[in-house]
Amino acid sequence: MKIKNTGLTLVEIMIVLSILGIVSAIAFPTMLPIIRENRVKSETRKVVDNLKLARMTSLKDVAETTVSIENSKQITVKQTGSDGKEKIIRQINVEYSAVYITASPTSVTFRSDGTLKYDSNAAMPDIVVSDGVSEYYISVKLSGLASVEPMKQI
Repeated sequence: MKIKNTGLTLVEIMIVLSILGIVSAIAFPTMLPIIRENRVKSETRKVVDNLKLARMTSLKDVAETTVSIENSKQITVKQTGSDGKEKIIRQINVEYSAVYITASPTSVTFRSDGTLKYDSNAAMPDIVVSDGVSEYYISVKLSGLASVEPMKQI
């Protein structure tokens, strides 16, 4: 009885690797904008999640809670107790070096009932997460809810 060897030859493996190399060389440049966009979206989600955390913490603890954007690269959630002392709830950094966060004003404060602490003489909080190409705009309503809108790509 004759046993047939059904393995692959070196030439067949080299042809498959060449085809994979060509396909990946074509696909890689088209993936770069998608990767960049996902990084901006990821950082935007972090900002919104921290705004939600601050709002929920202010409701739970019945104390003012503030989200601060520091140096366009750090998000800090802190709470002011009844004794006037500040307690840091969370502090995170922007993960990607090309992404930066701008906020005007640089902090958003939630009252103990979860609503936005707002001075009628000041502008509503506007937060922009950007990498220079893709931008997302985060607005905080008086009710304390945050909404995200993509801005026009440059």
